[in-house]
Amino acid sequence: MSRTSTEPEPEVPKFKVTNAKSLVSECLTLDYFAPNAKGEIPIPAHYVPGKCPLIVVVGENASGKSFFRRIVQLICREVKTECIHISMEARRTISYNPWLAMVYGDEEHDSTGYNSASMVTTGIRTCQGREAKHVIFWDEPDVGLSENGAAGVGLVLRDFMKDPPKLTMAAVVVTHSKPLVQAFTELDPHYLHLGGGEVPPTLDDWLKTPVVARHPDDLLKEGRRRFRLIQDILDGIKTKKEKSHAK
Repeated sequence: MSRTSTEPEPEVPKFKVTNAKSLVSECLTLDYFAPNAKGEIPIPAHYVPGKCPLIVVVGENASGKSFFRRIVQLICREVKTECIHISMEARRTISYNPWLAMVYGDEEHDSTGYNSASMVTTGIRTCQGREAKHVIFWDEPDVGLSENGAAGVGLVLRDFMKDPPKLTMAAVVVTHSKPLVQAFTELDPHYLHLGGGEVPPTLDDWLKTPVVARHPDDLLKEGRRRFRLIQDILDGIKTKKEKSHAK
């Protein structure tokens, strides 16, 4: 659910964020996760707190996961905490930004999977070198990876999160990959399922869910429906601001 440059960003009130749990909890206070006047929830969310700073975000395509990243970024900005975000959105700008090409590598020489895996290790090194509190957000770090490769990345994340830097307030991983998630479930990470449908109560339940085929047309329809609901909120924010400025 990408947004054009002319669309307003989600409005963010004052928040208090001190750890992974409070970060997720504050995100879920926003209208995007609550019923509107018609009883529709733009982004249905199911949250189970964990015991480590790792937040696992899962859900079907068009469930609002990428928009959740934007919300995390804005909340981090509000509380003056750096959000190190590594996502496909950033990756798509490589051809326009030479510096990002150096960060992600050149896919003419390295495979997509290799570049994805290297961004996990690069992100870890970035956290280890930071001197201020921060949040790191990996949006689908398994892109292009085989199941074996995704499981390997999961082990790297597991080892990192066993003893994360004191200044790493939270690490968010958005993924569809069960092999990746399986590798670090022993840490008891926070579990956030977005998008509704048949919601597995726990992360272990999610790992056991069978594959159910979804037609591309259904994904497109759901994405447009969710976009409309989110856009209604953004339009309301814009109108409120315009009225406020007109006074």
